[in-house]
Amino acid sequence: MTLVREYVERALRGEFDESNMPRYSPSEWARFAREIRVRSKRPVTFPSPSHWGRALGIDRCDTGPCCGSTACGAHGEIVYQDDPDSRVRGQRITFALVQVVSDRWGWGLTLNDTLGVVAELAWPSDIPLPLTDEEAIAANPYAPAWLIRAQVQRVRRARGNVNFGEFSPGQVR
Repeated sequence: MTLVREYVERALRGEFDESNMPRYSPSEWARFAREIRVRSKRPVTFPSPSHWGRALGIDRCDTGPCCGSTACGAHGEIVYQDDPDSRVRGQRITFALVQVVSDRWGWGLTLNDTLGVVAELAWPSDIPLPLTDEEAIAANPYAPAWLIRAQVQRVRRARGNVNFGEFSPGQVR
C-alpha cells in the first residue's frame, strides 16, 4: 500500500492528523465537487478529468515536473507525472484540478479537504450506491479502484448502509 493511499483511506475514515485538519465537512466536500461538475457542464458523471479542466478554463493540463510531487495545480495550471494507467493519471489530474479551482474560487482547501473533494469526484455521495464496489469501479474509469472503494465505504458508513434509490449502470455515463 502506498503512503498516499494509506493517507487518503485514513482521511476518508475521518482519521486526521492534527497538522492537517480539514476546514470543511464531508457534506461541504460534496458541495464543492457538485460545483465543479455543474460549472464544467459535462454531460456525464465521470468525464475525463482533463475535460473538467478545459471546461473550467484551465489553460494547461500537461505532464511535467511537479515540485517533488506526482501532481500540482499552481498558477492556474495542472501539471502531473504521466502514468500508463488511466486511473492513476485521472487521480493526479483531479487532485491538481481541485487545487487550481480552490485557488481560483477562494475555497482555501487544506490537503484533507482537497482529498475529500477528489473522492467526491471519484464517486459522488449524492447518487445511489451500487450493490458492489466492483460496479462502482467499473462505472468510473478515471479513478483508482482503491479510491472509489474507500469513498463508497465512507458514503455507506455515513448513510448507515441505507441506500436511497437504486443504482443502475445507465445512471452514470
